Amino acid sequence: MPHSSWLQREPTMATTGDDHGLLLDDWADFYGTQPDDLVFECVVDTGASRAGISIYLDRIVVEEEDALITAVHPVASITAWSIRPHGATQTEVEITSRTHSRTHVPRPFAGAITIALTEALGPQTS
Repeated sequence: MPHSSWLQREPTMATTGDDHGLLLDDWADFYGTQPDDLVFECVVDTGASRAGISIYLDRIVVEEEDALITAVHPVASITAWSIRPHGATQTEVEITSRTHSRTHVPRPFAGAITIALTEALGPQTS
């Protein structure tokens, strides 16, 4: 089910458009260095619970809320994924491969997660 070459793109850097050079991102200084194969991450940690999704070059990791479960789905084995509203303020993200996992994140994150999963896996399938 892997969809596009998006997972194989080279990183790009923005320029200022003048002779002052590149705009450098200080995110690594704020958050710390990230794994080289991490493409996208949306993890919500409220202190009481943690939930989210991380897309790597070869796998998608789903952290289920209020549980000690972190599901790792190899990209090549994913057969379905979906995102849909859950309650008044949440979005449910489901990934199916040899196993099935589900997590909930705040609704404002749905758009970014949908774009990232569509780029990585193609259109929703369930």
